[in-house]
Amino acid sequence: MVWKTLDDQLIPALDQYAKWGIKGIKVDFMQRSDQPVINYYHKVSRETANARCSVDFHGTRVGVMTRLPT
Repeated sequence: MVWKTLDDQLIPALDQYAKWGIKGIKVDFMQRSDQPVINYYHKVSRETANARCSVDFHGTRVGVMTRLPT
């Protein structure tokens, strides 16, 4: 999933994925590692955890880990 497209509709997308029974997403094509993108990693990690959904940041250029729901 392209990150900017997801960012524009993150909460509604996670709600729809939950209705479909999807348990995790893979986000890709960040293509940079500046502070706004790092903030985005944190935002997506927080919101996917709240939605009890796992996230895989594919192609990440910095040491960001996958966060699983607790």
